[in-house]
Amino acid sequence: MCNQVSVLFNVLHLIVLYPFLLFFFLFFLLKRFKRIKGNAMHRAMDVTTCILLFSIQALCQTLYGYDLGVLIQILVTLTFMVIVLRKWYKNPEVQVAKIFKKFWRILFLVLSSIYLIMLLVYAILKSVELF
Repeated sequence: MCNQVSVLFNVLHLIVLYPFLLFFFLFFLLKRFKRIKGNAMHRAMDVTTCILLFSIQALCQTLYGYDLGVLIQILVTLTFMVIVLRKWYKNPEVQVAKIFKKFWRILFLVLSSIYLIMLLVYAILKSVELF
């Protein structure tokens, strides 16, 4: 039992610190099974976005020693609320599901960029530290 928990913990740790491994795994898995309706890329992005929310927090805590998890969650929520309110002022018949879908895809791009920038900055800091 203890060995199974250890393996599960290590897999979850790997997924949280390297979410793009999960993205590529899901993409190729979904692409292989064509019975699943929808775009494999979009489905892999949707799952990875959820993981990226926690990955950025874990990466920031691990690499820099700062805990930004609550701040990130608040900013994501406020941004979604602002987008919905802006759409609502223009047209009172708001389709939240469509807005959320677009927001979730944009969030994937933003969080992926933040994740990669954090890794790049850390690599630069470590290479400067070596010299």
